[in-house]
Amino acid sequence: MNPSYNEREVLELLQDESTQKRGFELIVAQYSEQLYWQIRRMVLLHEDANDLLQNTFIKAWTNIDYFRGDAKLSTWLYRIALNECLTFLNKQRAVTTVSIDDEDASVLQKLESDPLHRSPKLMDINLKRIMHSLPGGTWDDWPEEIRADCHKKNSGATYKSVYGRMVWDDTSPTITTQCYGYGNGRFGHPEQNRAITLREAAILQSFPMDYKFLDKETPFSFQKLGTMIGNAVPPIIGQIIGETFIRHVEGINTR
Repeated sequence: MNPSYNEREVLELLQDESTQKRGFELIVAQYSEQLYWQIRRMVLLHEDANDLLQNTFIKAWTNIDYFRGDAKLSTWLYRIALNECLTFLNKQRAVTTVSIDDEDASVLQKLESDPLHRSPKLMDINLKRIMHSLPGGTWDDWPEEIRADCHKKNSGATYKSVYGRMVWDDTSPTITTQCYGYGNGRFGHPEQNRAITLREAAILQSFPMDYKFLDKETPFSFQKLGTMIGNAVPPIIGQIIGETFIRHVEGINTR
């Protein structure tokens, strides 16, 4: 950022067609870094963020004559950047160009029909928060206006993992009884704007993918299922303990 930047002077340059280009160059120099990181909080890859930054400035330039100064230039640019990001993310979700084999297709089909593969709908404020969250990041990455009041106090400043996204190929956080809630820990999906589902939590606990926690007659309950999954001893640990006992007993019998 240029400390000598004067928005009033820049606005005057924009009003004159002969100086409009110079004014816009000053805007690009002033806001490029801010806008990049604003975009990067919503888009994971640098290449995509850089493309969206360019698109933001192109759209701003083509619409510069419609800017009337009712809001700050930064607010106007951030709004354009946000709309570009939302358009990009919606297109990503809509396009399924990834090639999958029969085994992967079978897994996806099971998940789509699985009643446990769901997470609670996020409130508007939490949707904004997760869109600003990077994998492995914290709520320190968010704009001040969407941070929870408790995190603005010294007493809440140490709880950095809440409202966090998980990271692909990293160690899972401890799966608790509240793992289905985005704000209850680092339970945000690494890419999608949601908390992990109950089925995903169960898989992280090492339950088989088709494990049934409820019969068909039992009403669905996030709280009850979350309690069962979060309080469970991971089956793989039970298996290892059992195999250890068996080896121990077999060793005694062969003495």
